[in-house]
Amino acid sequence: MTGIGRLVTRLDSLGIRDNTLLLFVGDNGTGRGTGSMMGDRLVIGGKGMTTAAGMHVPLIASWPGKIVAGEVCPDLVDSTDFVPTPLEAAGARPPSGVKFDGRSFLPQLRGERGQPRDWIYSWYSPRQSADLTSARSGGGAEKASGRGLER
Repeated sequence: MTGIGRLVTRLDSLGIRDNTLLLFVGDNGTGRGTGSMMGDRLVIGGKGMTTAAGMHVPLIASWPGKIVAGEVCPDLVDSTDFVPTPLEAAGARPPSGVKFDGRSFLPQLRGERGQPRDWIYSWYSPRQSADLTSARSGGGAEKASGRGLER
């Protein structure tokens, strides 16, 4: 059994699975040259590259009875969205005066429209030098492409 399977089994045994939102997300792409299937198409990894193959990673959510199961949503999700989403799921509010750059994607998990992003800005500097503004450093925006968060 995988680590995820053991986690789900433990949540079931504690009787808290239906009260637990599980979010699984990759960090920054699949290794360069590694092939994997996304639906019915082969995608060759591009980890560390400023392309969709380097920045487009899976996001899988599970929360029985609370979110739509087996659906794929094309909306973009940014790492900054991982604070407001669990806050909203828990019915909690951020501390007074705290403003987040992220947006909750809980509505999309519920099958609602939400506030989808048109783009996400990502910065990558393969040189890791002090000059992070050079035109040679990589930065890019991932545009909505119909391949988004999976739940």
